Amino acid sequence: MNDAMTFETNQSPWWLLLMGGIDKRAMAAGPEAIESERERVVPLLEEGGYVPWCDHHVPPDVSLEHYQYYVRRMQEVSADAAGRSARTRG
Repeated sequence: MNDAMTFETNQSPWWLLLMGGIDKRAMAAGPEAIESERERVVPLLEEGGYVPWCDHHVPPDVSLEHYQYYVRRMQEVSADAAGRSARTRG
């Protein structure tokens, strides 16, 4: 399994950005599983340079409701009210 948490972005070169690392099955399972995944990657989100996304395409068994919940919750921890990421907030 590709685990984004094994990388320390604050110790990586400035140009190293990560995308992925979210278990696509969590999106299908719903809010409780999505929250678990979100909590797991919050440290990377706070460091910046990380885009939380599933490692593959969003599978067809993910309902629109679960997808929208996922996007909304990840946006809440990925950017401040002005839409700036943790890294650009200073």
